[in-house]
Amino acid sequence: MILMNGDRRVAMFSLDDAYIEILDQEFLPLSIKDVIKTTTYDSPEQLKESMRTIDKFKDFLSGRVLNIAREHAKEILNSLSFSQSSKTSERIAIVLACSGLSMTDNFWIKEDDDTRTFADVNLRNKRLGDAAFAISILGSSISATKEIMQPDVGTEGMFAKTWYRGENKIELWKTDKTTACVNTKAEIEVSGILDHSNVSHVRYEGFQKDGKLIAKCELLADDAKSVINGYEVRDWCNNHNLHFTDWLASNFKEDFAKMCVIDYVIANTDRHLGNIHFWVDNLTNRIIGLTPLFDHNQALIADRFGTNIDDLLYDATGDTMVETAVKYWKSANIVIDEAYLPEACKARLEKIGVR
Repeated sequence: MILMNGDRRVAMFSLDDAYIEILDQEFLPLSIKDVIKTTTYDSPEQLKESMRTIDKFKDFLSGRVLNIAREHAKEILNSLSFSQSSKTSERIAIVLACSGLSMTDNFWIKEDDDTRTFADVNLRNKRLGDAAFAISILGSSISATKEIMQPDVGTEGMFAKTWYRGENKIELWKTDKTTACVNTKAEIEVSGILDHSNVSHVRYEGFQKDGKLIAKCELLADDAKSVINGYEVRDWCNNHNLHFTDWLASNFKEDFAKMCVIDYVIANTDRHLGNIHFWVDNLTNRIIGLTPLFDHNQALIADRFGTNIDDLLYDATGDTMVETAVKYWKSANIVIDEAYLPEACKARLEKIGVR
C-alpha cells in the first residue's frame, strides 16, 4: 500500500510484512517525520529500529479514527459495520477501509495499482448530507454508505458532531446531550464575546434542527492548508529536541499569549493539546501558524457552578490558569469590549491586574 500526501507518494508499506519504505521524508506526517525510516532487518540494531518505525506508523494510522468514547461513536461505526474495538489492529483496519482520509489534511492511502488522484477521493469534494446528521448528531441506528460517513469516522473530539456541506462551504455542526444544551449555548456565547475582541477565533452560529440546538462553524482546512493538533506538534517538537511551550511562545508569541489569557478570562478549562490547532502549508509541509481559537463549549461552565479555576492547571504551560494569564498578559495585547463580558469574566480581568 502507499501513503499519499495529496498526489505525492511518501511511503510504501505492508503491515503484514512489517515493511515500510520511505519515499519522501519531507512530506510525511509531522508527528512521524524524521523519525520513521525504511525498515531493514540485517542486524539486531536495525531490527529494533525497524520495529520502532512500525509501531510509530501504526500509532499514526490508528490516530486517524474517532475516539470510541465519543458521543454516538458506536452508532457511526455500526452504520458502516465497523468494529467498536479500541484495539490498534481494529482501528487500523477501519482506517485502511476508509483510505485513511480526513477532512483536515491531504493524507490518504491507496493500493499499489490504484490510479486515482487526490481529487478523486478528497472528502472536501464529496457530498455530505442528512444521513450523517441523523447518525452522528441524533444517534439514529441506521445504515449508511461509506462515502457519506467517512468524514465523521475521522473527526476529533468527544461531543456529538458532523460535517455538513452548505451551498458554498463545509461546516462542522456540534451539539451536546445536556437537557438545556448548556455546552452548545456556551460555544455560541463565547463566540459572541470574542467577536468584540481582537482575538482570532472560529465564529460559531446557533440554529435549531430536529429539536437540537446546533452550533456551526466553517471548516478551517482546505487543499492549500492542513490542520493538525497540538499532540502531533508536541511529538514533532520532541522528535527535534524542542520544548513545546518554549517553541510555541517563541514562534507564535502574540497568538499564543492571547490564547493563554483569554482562556482564563472565559474560564475555558478544556484547552488540552487536542484543542490547540496549527496550520500546515501543504506546499512545504511546514507549520505556518496557530489557527483561530475554537472549541469553547466548556468555557463559562465553571462559573455556573461557582468553581474557582485559578489553581487548575493549564495544559499548554504546565502552570495554573491564573499564573499563565498573569505571565502572558503583556505579550497578548488583548483588546476586548468589557460590555459583552459576564461579571465573572470581568472579575478575572481585575484579578490579573488589567482593570
